[in-house]
Amino acid sequence: MIVAVGASFTAVMLIVAVSLAVAAILYLILGDAVASLIGKRFGGALWPGSKKSFVGSLACYSACLVVGAAVLRPEYAWFGIVVSALVATLCE
Repeated sequence: MIVAVGASFTAVMLIVAVSLAVAAILYLILGDAVASLIGKRFGGALWPGSKKSFVGSLACYSACLVVGAAVLRPEYAWFGIVVSALVATLCE
């Protein structure tokens, strides 16, 4: 059920707002990969009740900001890019 909802949402986004869909997918792919690599390499303090590190989360946020600036900047304001990168990081 959840997969069907996610697939439907992605299909609609690809039709309506291609740049948003591309940014969301890249946030997921690159943000998570960078968070994992940096978090495992440098470690540090963990979020309470989680195996995720602050450093990994900061790396994810940074990667999402770069992706957002590259994909969304001409169409969307910086506020939207910053907020979307934060939401992607919190969901990661």
